[in-house]
Amino acid sequence: MILGKSIGVLASLCLITAAVLSLDEPALATENYLTSGCGDKPDAVVQLVQQLRTGLQFACENHEDTIVYQKFFKGVGSAVVNELLSQIIAGSPIPNNDRLVKPTIVCVKPNLPYLCRDPRVVATSHPGTQYVYLCPNLMNLKMSPDGSNCVATPHYDLVSTGQGLARTQLTVLLHELVNIYLASRPGFSPLEPEVNGLSAVLALPYTQSVINPANYVFYVANIMAKCTNFDPPISVRPPERNLVTNEELPATPGCANDTSLTGFGECPNLKASSTLTVVPKTTSTS
Repeated sequence: MILGKSIGVLASLCLITAAVLSLDEPALATENYLTSGCGDKPDAVVQLVQQLRTGLQFACENHEDTIVYQKFFKGVGSAVVNELLSQIIAGSPIPNNDRLVKPTIVCVKPNLPYLCRDPRVVATSHPGTQYVYLCPNLMNLKMSPDGSNCVATPHYDLVSTGQGLARTQLTVLLHELVNIYLASRPGFSPLEPEVNGLSAVLALPYTQSVINPANYVFYVANIMAKCTNFDPPISVRPPERNLVTNEELPATPGCANDTSLTGFGECPNLKASSTLTVVPKTTSTS
């Protein structure tokens, strides 16, 4: 049953990808990246990729002895982290079925809701392939993290927990690219289940931090936003929940009343990457 289900999911993915890629324009090269289905917003996607690459350049120049690096990758040599970030900057080819393919960013059309049928999903990916899928709602998020998202920054008389750092167009795209590049590296695969809550991310041992996509997201986001404090205040840590504050809730469409958001533009019952189905993180697929 599990094998049959997996084959069915992969077959569905192939059909959906074929449908999306046959849309209104040929794939558009963004240096080594390809985009498809983005006919109404090609410039926005190109700008998004270019701004992400610029932000990653700054992150790659960061030294492993810095506080922000030690917070998210303590015990891991910077060469390991910078190699993955450099692959994303360059748009390095990704192994897929014994051949190398370019990373491809697919804009999912509103009339093809298979991958984005839940309005709370803003992007997804399928590790083991070269595809990142951007949902229409991604463009409702702000472009990049800034100082107002940093931990302990007063905002509307509330204290930011830092989760908003992960809910921007740039950091969502980074999250999905980290997923596919981690999966393409020999001996590496994204941590399952992924850890998204900021306090839990900070607590991961180095063996897990280097394969947890959220560590890369928060690391880069803190650098881009020029944050100087990285530990969420204990007073705003909901027990057994990821970190949120009321001021951050409206930023996630469809989740305004949910108090345990993951911080990736999704509600906690959605996998942050790699599946076609909405699966609770606590539910076994076996």
